[in-house]
Amino acid sequence: MSWKKRSLAAGVETHEQLEACLEFPELSFVYVDMGYFSPAEMESALSDCHKKGIGCAARFPHIFRREAAELTDKALKRLEGFDAFIIRSLEELGYINEKFSREGRNIPPLIFDYTIYAFNKRSMDFLAGLSPVVITLPLELNMRELKYETGEFRKYIDERADAPETELVVYGRIPMMVTAQCVKKTVKGCDRTPAVLYLKDRTGSLMPVKNNCSFCYNTILNSKPTVLYDLSEDLERVGADRYRLEFTTESFRETKNIIEDALCGTRSAFGQGAFTRGHFKRGVE
Repeated sequence: MSWKKRSLAAGVETHEQLEACLEFPELSFVYVDMGYFSPAEMESALSDCHKKGIGCAARFPHIFRREAAELTDKALKRLEGFDAFIIRSLEELGYINEKFSREGRNIPPLIFDYTIYAFNKRSMDFLAGLSPVVITLPLELNMRELKYETGEFRKYIDERADAPETELVVYGRIPMMVTAQCVKKTVKGCDRTPAVLYLKDRTGSLMPVKNNCSFCYNTILNSKPTVLYDLSEDLERVGADRYRLEFTTESFRETKNIIEDALCGTRSAFGQGAFTRGHFKRGVE
């Protein structure tokens, strides 16, 4: 697949991942997670991305409670200049609309993440009325449902003159659960320090658990990453406007290897059995 025709974005949760992304001016956007970067660090990330000619978006948390609004109030004072906000719930949209309207400020372009329901014509009608610039395609839809020849979802987007752009996640450990129950607090006690622990399932697979201390929740990740970026022909037939690499537990070197693979449309970073295709091949039953 030609990435000159389709742009590639990357979501990051660590400084190592950010540094690796900055080595690739081919990236169109980097999404910096508010839960893992302080406001000062996000300011620095914005500056570093712009120096490389890469767009930078501030990504909101998975869970948005009252405490999250208070923390975000403080962060937004230092988040001027971001090219977009990527939001994960309609509660966050309500918060942004109310806050920016009250302060008389213009709302930055909004990217709706895959956690915002966008599975059918009715939901797309509703979401299009909220004026996002990008809607992330649902992870639960399979290849047939997403392809423009057979998928009603794809046809519907193409028929709308006011349709937002679409983005498809083509790499990442997909969250199995987001919970306010902290594994680290239960096992070791709370020290307000982010860490990665592991849960073992009945098959012996290890699922990474990342604790987001800023917003006080845990994300339990799939034991295997979803890899789609090597399916060139299938992705062309989906026809998303851009594609996303979602980094969570990857090191600097792993991040670089995956970006290099994605840009080439190859899969040298993963051997057989070390990854999954998610629902892309099978769908949800």
